[in-house]
Amino acid sequence: MIHRKGNNQPVMRRWVPSMFSRRLLLLAVGAVGVGLVLAVQLARLTVVQGAMWRQKAEAVLVQRRLIPTARGRVLDRRMRVLAEDRASYDVCVRYPVVTGQWAYKRGRAAAYREHREQWRQIDEVAREALITRYQRPYE
Repeated sequence: MIHRKGNNQPVMRRWVPSMFSRRLLLLAVGAVGVGLVLAVQLARLTVVQGAMWRQKAEAVLVQRRLIPTARGRVLDRRMRVLAEDRASYDVCVRYPVVTGQWAYKRGRAAAYREHREQWRQIDEVAREALITRYQRPYE
């Protein structure tokens, strides 16, 4: 305990007279100390070593490996071929392309681009004629 001359009471007891307040102050100082240690560690890991850790994390994200395949024919019990492994291609066509909605939207956008100034004055029948004309290349 720290004592001053002429006064037998410790300095801490004079500044913080209550035992509860002293313990609360001790807990607060401990929490601030732990927070400072964590903040220093955070700064070290992000600022000082951040590039290295980012590189290591990105290297783990992508893993390339070849999976061996079982190629060949599938036979039934009489040795007749049920399925045969041949090279093939998969083709995917979006539904709006099949229905013609894609070509219509592209034609409408092209017609609007070309006739933007008079688009609002044109009636619906004339608009549809323009759209049909611009839609043909997309079909």
